[in-house]
Amino acid sequence: YILKRHPLFNEEEYVINIGPQHPATHGVLRFCVSLEGETIKKIDPHCGYIHRGIEKLCEASTYPQTLGFTDRLDYLGAMQNRHALCMCIEKAMGLQVSDRIQYIRTIMDELQRIDSHLLFISCLAQDMGALEVSTPESMKNQYGEALGTLIIACLAEEELAERGQSVSEETVSREEKLIREDYEDEDLNAYLEREALDYEDWRRLLRVHLTMQAFERQVLLPGIRISVDEVRVYHAANVERFHVPEHMMLCFLAGEDKAQLEAYCRRFPTGRDNVPDGLRVQCLDMEESELPQPERKEVAAISEGKCGKIREVDGSFRAFGVVVRHEGGVQPAAAVYPFIESALREQKLRVAVSQWLERRLAKADIRVAAALRPVLEDMARRSREREARKAAPAADSSALPPEEEAQDAASGTSDAPAADEKAAEKEAGTSDSSS
Repeated sequence: YILKRHPLFNEEEYVINIGPQHPATHGVLRFCVSLEGETIKKIDPHCGYIHRGIEKLCEASTYPQTLGFTDRLDYLGAMQNRHALCMCIEKAMGLQVSDRIQYIRTIMDELQRIDSHLLFISCLAQDMGALEVSTPESMKNQYGEALGTLIIACLAEEELAERGQSVSEETVSREEKLIREDYEDEDLNAYLEREALDYEDWRRLLRVHLTMQAFERQVLLPGIRISVDEVRVYHAANVERFHVPEHMMLCFLAGEDKAQLEAYCRRFPTGRDNVPDGLRVQCLDMEESELPQPERKEVAAISEGKCGKIREVDGSFRAFGVVVRHEGGVQPAAAVYPFIESALREQKLRVAVSQWLERRLAKADIRVAAALRPVLEDMARRSREREARKAAPAADSSALPPEEEAQDAASGTSDAPAADEKAAEKEAGTSDSSS
């Protein structure tokens, strides 16, 4: 009996399900989340969601048939689940198994328990980062894409400003006006409010978008040239991409009047643009292999510019008509020139961006936020100390630790002349190596 309910979500909230993931994986999880735009306001996690309706399946199965269901409850505890079910069936039937069977079952249960623990520990360690050492490089590779995009946008804006080609406020307003016209009856501000987007943030993103477009158009593209020889080389290297299979222009003809359809077929295909009332004609460019097997043989027998046999299907008359057949083969470079030109331009554009970025970063003045300066200064200090230790004279590394030096002084075993001779030898060796 439920005394009182405490609902997490109310009727006005927009609630969606995330998951559940496949129940055969470890860490099965399902979320019920309440959204406001793209912001998650509430979340209700459901851990271990693994119901499969096995109880209902077992109702219509014999005892031997139910054993396979228990194996699938846990792929590393299959023997334990089957063991429990077998014990229930044996107890209900009054059966007593031998000691040998009980030993084998216990051994298998223990082996699977160990397997399950090993998988849990290894997966937990992997999820916690045991197989990856956090270094500046790994963190840069993992989190650097967004930061890199921001840096490129700032540098591109500086480049345009130096050239006197910055995106003006009038350009942003003009683009915003065009976007508002696309919304027609719906107001852009209402859309942004409904999607929980700030207008000023959206306008700044619009400026960045226009800046990157202007940067590509005014800085990168003027230096990109594509020659005919490059097009030919690209076509020869990617010839399989330009292979066109055999295809045809096939028309599907249908009508209630057989005589009318026969008259249309006699002048086919000249009347495709002037279809009389009562007939339905649809023409498609397609391959023969796209047709169902029965129609494929019929269409293969139709000559170019002719209609096939008229058939009666469900009270109406139908036929196929082949307008033209095209042989398969490789398209020449001239036919696919616009595609190749676009692909080569994208390749050269990526190279141009990399080269420009390398030059720009070499002379860029990157300012660091105040909160990051102590961290970076500490990293620089430690780096200088490591370099200083590497550059220290070899004699320093041979010095005795303070504890051993104190012991020698207390016991009186220090041999000053021998030490002087060793120091002289090392000094001589250092001067030889330095020269």
